[in-house]
Amino acid sequence: MNRLRASAILFFAAYSVVQYAGMKYAPKAEYFPVFSWSLFSEVRKDVFQLRVEVTRLGETSYDPPVDYFDMPDVFPHAASRDSGLIKAARNLRNAADDPDAYGDLEAAFATSFFAVPEPVDFQIVRIRFNPVEHWRTGAVSDRQVLSEHSTEGSR
Repeated sequence: MNRLRASAILFFAAYSVVQYAGMKYAPKAEYFPVFSWSLFSEVRKDVFQLRVEVTRLGETSYDPPVDYFDMPDVFPHAASRDSGLIKAARNLRNAADDPDAYGDLEAAFATSFFAVPEPVDFQIVRIRFNPVEHWRTGAVSDRQVLSEHSTEGSR
């Protein structure tokens, strides 16, 4: 029992020495994983993300287009911020070169995520933004429309 207690004391003493040495001599004031406090010490300058934007819902046109997730009162999946939407949008975009798979995917996408009686026109958009600025102000530095779709005729 004394040996276990002595080992524990020695371990914590050595751990503390490494921690203090890290604070004083390490370039980032720590030696990972000893007392590593910076969970996100670096943030990329620009991030790319896919987004689904609605351009028309029934007779109502949106200019500028509205982000799908900003319409939870219309689309049930938007309220839960369903991550499957972006995965399905990526698959739909990638299937654009294969007409057989594309039609089936577009119909499945329309019935899964746009389950409303009115026709919906939407775009799959790639945006680039600075994460900190986007979080603060919602600013987007670049927006590129990858494809345009409609649920009319997909059901």
